[in-house]
Amino acid sequence: ATLQKKVDWSGRQILLTGILPEIQPPGKPTSPMGFEIDKGTVYIGFELARSAGIEKGDLIDVNGKEFTVAQCLAESGSKDDIRIYGHLHDVQDVLGKRGKINEIKALHCLCDGGALATLREKLGRAFPDTQVVEFRSIALARAETRRMFEKYAAFIMPAVMVVCAAWIGVLAMMNVRERRREIGILRALGFGSGKIASLFLGKALFVGIVGAGVGFAVGTGLALRFGPMIFKVTAQAIKPVQGLLWWSLVVAPLFAGLASFLPTVVAVTQDPAVTLIEE
Repeated sequence: ATLQKKVDWSGRQILLTGILPEIQPPGKPTSPMGFEIDKGTVYIGFELARSAGIEKGDLIDVNGKEFTVAQCLAESGSKDDIRIYGHLHDVQDVLGKRGKINEIKALHCLCDGGALATLREKLGRAFPDTQVVEFRSIALARAETRRMFEKYAAFIMPAVMVVCAAWIGVLAMMNVRERRREIGILRALGFGSGKIASLFLGKALFVGIVGAGVGFAVGTGLALRFGPMIFKVTAQAIKPVQGLLWWSLVVAPLFAGLASFLPTVVAVTQDPAVTLIEE
């Protein structure tokens, strides 16, 4: 729900826009389209902040009411650069339009075939004077971007998995070759194939657990550090996903163990007599 109007501010015309937190369908949580603004705070457009020398945390006056600047938005090259966003109730008070809105922005799934006619019919019954407009260029761009990412992900992810498996396998094989003498001595002392295999597979599982923990920590840290600067609109949706950590701690060791399986087979099938004679 949105209320926006052109107003005079600091000797120039700006767009004052009030928004509410998004309403999402029950049981279908999605990343928000925009940002959520607390009462008493505003988000200010790039050009307004630059020209007035405003920074995050400053206090500004909007039509007689004081607000704290919660965020200075990045340059967009659009009218958003001369826009001030605030909480809907604050903007309604400033404009003297309590309980009023003049726009509702909605995002639904991108399906083949336009649903605009159906949407207009349904909304027309509830809001007879409403004009329904579809941002078709944006919708098509999002659909094409999503299809492109899905297409490349279907190729890139398996390729990355194969490369990682090969890398782990090569490292494990190098470890087996470096430990030939130790393997020969252990076999000569009576240690069975199971014991030898457990040493190498145990190391692979340990490396997988450590890699999962370190990878989750580093990846989450980078996402929290640089994500808000890259995805400014959905910055608040960037949060750690603890469930991924538990999945990583299970899947990564199994993956490392499978990748080390063939080198482990090589280790347990070595003839200790031949190995010790060579040494």
